[in-house]
Amino acid sequence: IRYTPTLLFYGEDGKTVLRLNGYYPPHQFLAALQYVAGKHETKQSFRDYFAANNPTPSAGKLHPQPWLMSLPLQLSGRKSGRPLLVLFEQKDCAGCDYLHQTILTKPESLHLIGQFDVARVELWSNESLVTPDGARRTARDWSRALGLVYAPSAVLFDATGKEVMRIEGMLKTFHVQSVLDYVASGQYRTQPN
Repeated sequence: IRYTPTLLFYGEDGKTVLRLNGYYPPHQFLAALQYVAGKHETKQSFRDYFAANNPTPSAGKLHPQPWLMSLPLQLSGRKSGRPLLVLFEQKDCAGCDYLHQTILTKPESLHLIGQFDVARVELWSNESLVTPDGARRTARDWSRALGLVYAPSAVLFDATGKEVMRIEGMLKTFHVQSVLDYVASGQYRTQPN
C-alpha cells in the first residue's frame, strides 16, 4: 500500500474483490460499494461496471496542454533521457477536469511536469499507439492490460520505459507533486517506497 486511503473489499471466500487506491468522489465511491454489495465481480470486471455506472458531471472534453506529446504516440525509444508520465483520461471525467484545472495549474506542479515527457491516453479509445515496451496496441487494450479502472490515472516510467509507479485514484495536489518529485528525482532507485 502506497497511499492512504487504500480500501480492500473481501468476498465471503476471503479473496480480494476490489481494491480502491486513493480518494474517490462520493458518487464514484457509491458505484464501488454497489459493485461489491451486488456481487458484480462474478459478472464483470470493476473496470466495465465502473464505466457503465459512473455518471459524472464534467466538462465533457479532454484538456489541451502545451506539454503533452503529440499524436500518434510513440512511447518507446524516446531520446530525451527523461522519465515518462502517461495520463489515462476520458472526456466525461470530473476528476480529469480537477487534475487539469486545479492540480496541474500550480507552479510547483508545472515545474515537475517539465521534468517528464508527458503523454495523454484516452482510456477507452481505439487509437493506436506504441507503448514504452515497443508494442503496438490500442489505447483501450493497453489500459486494460495495465488493469486501469479509474480516470484519471497516471503511470510513471523511468527513462528506459520501465514502470516505476502509478496513481490510480483521486489524490490531493501535494500527493501528485510528491509522486512526480519521487520519480523525477530518481529517489525510487534508493527509496523503494
